[in-house]
Amino acid sequence: MKFLLALAVMLLSFSSIADCVWSATASYSYKVINGSTLVLILGDDGNILIKSDSIFFTSGQQISVLKDAFCDYEQSVLRVDGQVVDVAEVRWLRKK
Repeated sequence: MKFLLALAVMLLSFSSIADCVWSATASYSYKVINGSTLVLILGDDGNILIKSDSIFFTSGQQISVLKDAFCDYEQSVLRVDGQVVDVAEVRWLRKK
């Protein structure tokens, strides 16, 4: 019984730390931070930081946003040079 309670607490704490973003399709540009990280530029609304373990980002790639709203570990979020890409982590970068 203690094991099930500990497992439930662990699962709840994991789900509460997942970050989500929306309005991603409104991005008009992107900037590659490093090979696994890029920032979608949204203008006055802020920006969205995206990390992926499934592709190496470079500056010259054709990147399309497939989903408007998504969370950490979401599948099929971006299309990069024709390849569908999953995300590992997303964060809002809000302007102050």
